[in-house]
Amino acid sequence: MNRGKRFAKKTFIYAIGNFGSKVLTFLLVPYYTHKIPKNEYGIYDVMLVTISLLMPLVTLQTQEAIIAGMIDEETDNDKLIKSTLLIVLINSGLFFGLFIIINNFFNIKYGYYFIGLLAVKSIFTIVHQYARGLSKTTLYTSVGIIYTFVFLILNIVQLSVLHSGIKGLFISEIIASVIAICIVVIKIPEIIKALVIPLKKREIRKVVLFSIPLIPNNISWWMINASDRYVINIFLGSAANGIYAISYKFANVIQVVTSLIYLAWQEISLEEYNSKDKDQFYSKFFDSYMKLLMCFVLIAICCTKVVTVVFLNREYLNAWKYVAWLYMGTVYGALAAFLNTCYLATGKTREILKGTLLAGLINLIIDIALVNWIGIYAASLSTVVSSFVLLIRRIIDNKKYYKLTIDWKSLIILSFVCVLYSIIILSTNRYIIDLILLIPAILFLLIINKSLIKIMFNKIVRRKINV
Repeated sequence: MNRGKRFAKKTFIYAIGNFGSKVLTFLLVPYYTHKIPKNEYGIYDVMLVTISLLMPLVTLQTQEAIIAGMIDEETDNDKLIKSTLLIVLINSGLFFGLFIIINNFFNIKYGYYFIGLLAVKSIFTIVHQYARGLSKTTLYTSVGIIYTFVFLILNIVQLSVLHSGIKGLFISEIIASVIAICIVVIKIPEIIKALVIPLKKREIRKVVLFSIPLIPNNISWWMINASDRYVINIFLGSAANGIYAISYKFANVIQVVTSLIYLAWQEISLEEYNSKDKDQFYSKFFDSYMKLLMCFVLIAICCTKVVTVVFLNREYLNAWKYVAWLYMGTVYGALAAFLNTCYLATGKTREILKGTLLAGLINLIIDIALVNWIGIYAASLSTVVSSFVLLIRRIIDNKKYYKLTIDWKSLIILSFVCVLYSIIILSTNRYIIDLILLIPAILFLLIINKSLIKIMFNKIVRRKINV
C-alpha cells in the first residue's frame, strides 16, 4: 500500500473514533450555555486548563516515548508500558500528597474532583496511546467513542436531572475515563502482566531522557493556548473567561480535524523520514494541508456569528467576536505541529522547546500588555500572533533536517484575506454581509484546492465503478 493510501486509511480510522465524538461534544456547547452561568463555566474552564498544565508533569510526556519507541522493532513493549505507567502512578501519588497539604491551607473548591480527574486522565492517556502504538486502531477508536458517549450521557444526567452544576461535569469525566481505562486493560491484558516483570533503572531512565525535553515544550504550548484563561480570569473575571471559553470551543472544531490528521501524519512521517524523496513528499503535503485549512477558516468565519445567535444562551452571545482570530491561531499552530515530527524522528526533542517557548512568552506578554486596553480581544490576538511566530520559527529550523518548499504567496494572501474577513464581519452586524462573504469563501475553497478535490472525486468515482 502506497503512503498516500496508508495516510488516508489511518486518518479515516482516527476520524471514526474521534471526529464524531468530538462533534457531539461541540454540539453540547449550546446546552452548557443554558445550564451553567458564565461565571461558573469560567471557573470550570480554568480548572480544566490547570489540569492540561499539570498533566505533562504527571506523565512526563512519556506517551510520546511510547509511539516513538514502538516504531523501533528492538523496543521491549512490556518494559516500555511498565516504565510509563510506573512514572504516572508515582507522580500521581506525589501530586495527591502535595494537594492534601495545599488544600489544608486554601480549601480549594472542587479540589478532590480536580486531583482525581488529573490522575485518571493521565493514566488514560498512557494506556490509550499504548493501544495506538500496538496498531490496535479499532480498540483505540472504539474506546474514544465509548468515552465520549459515557461522558455526554452522564453530563445530561448530572446537569438536567441531578442539577449538580460543574461538580457533575467533573464526576462525568472521571467515570468516563475510568471506564475507558478498564476497557483498554481488559482488551490488552499484557498491560497488567507487564506490571510484574522485572525492570532496571536504566530502562526507566531511557524513557525519561527521551520525554523530559518535551515537558517544557508542552508547557510552552499551554502558554500559547491556555494561559489566556488565567490572564482573563485575573484581570476581567470568571464571567469574561466563561465567554472566552465558549469562543475557544468553536476553534476546537478545527483543532479536532487537525488533530486527526496529525495522528495519521505523525506515524506516516516517522515511517517515511529516511525515504529518498521525503523533501518532495513533506512539501506537497504541507502545501495541500495549508491551503485546505485556510479556506475552511474563511468559511467558518462567515458562519460563526449566525451559529452563536441561533444556538447560544443570550449570556454568551458576544463569544463570536473573538473566534475568527482563534481560528487562524489554531491553523498556524496545526501547521507548526506538522513540522514537529522531524524532532521525534531524530530523537532531538530538546530542539522543539526553542520555538515553542518563544511563542509562549510572546503570547503571555501580549495578553498582559493589552488585556486592560482591548479586553478579551487581547487573548485571541495573542494566540494568532504567537502561533504565527511559532510557524515561522519551525519553518526556519526544519531546514536542518529537510528542504521544505513553502508556497509563501498563497500563505500570505490567504492570511490577509482571513484578516480582512474578520475585520469586515466584526465591524458590521448585518448577517447579509456574512452571507455575501460566504460565496467567495466557498469559491476560494473550490478553486485553490481543485487538484486535491479532483483526486478525491476520481477515487470516489473509481470505487463506484468497481462496485
